[in-house]
Amino acid sequence: ELWIADAGGRSPRRLLAPRPHPDPQRNLTGFNTLAFSPDGRMLYFLSQAWATSNALHRIALAGGEPVYLGAANNVQVVPRGHYAGYLVVQRHKYFKGGGSHEPYCLLTPGGREVRELGDDERALEALLR
Repeated sequence: ELWIADAGGRSPRRLLAPRPHPDPQRNLTGFNTLAFSPDGRMLYFLSQAWATSNALHRIALAGGEPVYLGAANNVQVVPRGHYAGYLVVQRHKYFKGGGSHEPYCLLTPGGREVRELGDDERALEALLR
């Protein structure tokens, strides 16, 4: 379960209960890797999905239904700068000639991939500071 509480003394409330589903995009179990948007209005999280990837979702903290954004492993939110609020995720991708890799990718808050950032997390340091 995902619960939310604030420092203002309001009672904690359940944001999301697990919802098993055979469709990996709709399966909401095994929540992990939580990240808040810079304005604190959205929560991004991963749930169990495929053998090679988790499913990335977002949910408004004010309430509402979770929204599936795509396959991802790991999620971080860019805290400031030109891409503030954008997401950095790792995605399992296949090379055209065979084989696979997990590059970091920059996504819009709505889940659209902007570009690949590469396989080396050192390339992310400036973006995520």
